[in-house]
Amino acid sequence: MTPEFDHRDSGTPAAVWAKDARFERAAPLDLADVRRVVVLAAHPDDETLGAGGLISRAGRSGIAVTVVFASLGEASHPASRSYDPGRLAEIRRVEATAALAGLDPAARSVFLELPDGRLSEHVEAISAALRDVSRPGALLVAPWTGDGHPDHAACARAAEAVADGRMSWLEYPIWAWHWASADRADIPESGWWRLALEAGDVSAKRAALACYVSQHTALSDRPGDEAILGADFLAHFDSDRELYLGHRPSVTLDAGYFDRRYDRSDDPWGFESRWYEERKRALTLAMLPRRRFASTFEPGCGTGLLSLELAQRSDLLLAADISIAATDATRRRLTGLDHVTVQQLTVPADWPAERFDLVVLSELGYYLDDADLDHLVERAAGALSDDGVLVGCHWRHPVADHRRSGDDVHEKLAAAPELSSLARYRDDDVAVDVWVRGPATSIATVEGLV
Repeated sequence: MTPEFDHRDSGTPAAVWAKDARFERAAPLDLADVRRVVVLAAHPDDETLGAGGLISRAGRSGIAVTVVFASLGEASHPASRSYDPGRLAEIRRVEATAALAGLDPAARSVFLELPDGRLSEHVEAISAALRDVSRPGALLVAPWTGDGHPDHAACARAAEAVADGRMSWLEYPIWAWHWASADRADIPESGWWRLALEAGDVSAKRAALACYVSQHTALSDRPGDEAILGADFLAHFDSDRELYLGHRPSVTLDAGYFDRRYDRSDDPWGFESRWYEERKRALTLAMLPRRRFASTFEPGCGTGLLSLELAQRSDLLLAADISIAATDATRRRLTGLDHVTVQQLTVPADWPAERFDLVVLSELGYYLDDADLDHLVERAAGALSDDGVLVGCHWRHPVADHRRSGDDVHEKLAAAPELSSLARYRDDDVAVDVWVRGPATSIATVEGLV
């Protein structure tokens, strides 16, 4: 149900939302793998209010930006006797062009000139325009479907139809910050992403908003020409962060994503340079319940640093990764180890037929959607020998490119009926769990010490 609100009301203060805990829990938005951003605006100024900082950041990062303006906002002052809709449309186009040039001089603008206030009649036309400017791997950004404005809802439906579960897309609220209440269920509790704005992004957004004189300043002193956006409302957008509701593709792991990361760096996650990574590997190895294993499978091997350690404790090791660059790096690192095989595999779809005494799932599960994670758990548990060991190791902090948290992955693994928990480690950063097939028996018990 569309909420009724009056833009002239003071609304919920920006300071209330600034203290809301749900946004402190929001996952940080990372543009590292984004090559193209397509922003949809129902009216000129939506793109700046909702995504101005994102546009600025993308432009400064060399990411191609296209902004699609569905209407020219000509119905912003329906009672004006000074400016007819045609004149207002001209003004809004000029303002939008200036604002976008300030945010990203290289950005492309597309003006559809659909009727302001009637975008619900033109959802298919908006979708067609988005498809024309989108490319594989693009990030689509549109107004939030629950924002309370019918034009914003129409744009959200158009964006969802284009994304269709295959493209990442973000929704930005605008009017919801005004009419929604923090102590009611007006906006979702979860699913939020937070883009931290640098000083240059904040300044660019302020300058872009200043371009929309027709919206934050009265057109004249005559009735019907009052400013649309008051100071209280604009305060919601004068911040060092932007908040989005995010949607990830429903497809499984994309090899291109990982290869692009390796194209930019031989060590994109700092496996070799960070003490955190070295410590995490040491923790994982220290928790293994046996000195040696007959056969080990490590999907998601990355550049092979953990693989090298596992090779020293395994009679046979199969290391695999979805990325060609990663598997090439692992082969180079493990050159001369005849008992090691390195393959390019996409799990869980390409899971090998063998059974293993040890399966290590490190930093892998949070990339998977629900169906593939369930499949991964089933395949991993089912691939263990009768007394096989399964190890899970995952980062616990939210990451924009992850579909879920590391804790969620471990909860799924722990729920597998074939598995019993043998060891568990948690700190603020990492979760490491060891499960065994069948009853869990402590190492001291196995060695007759107790």
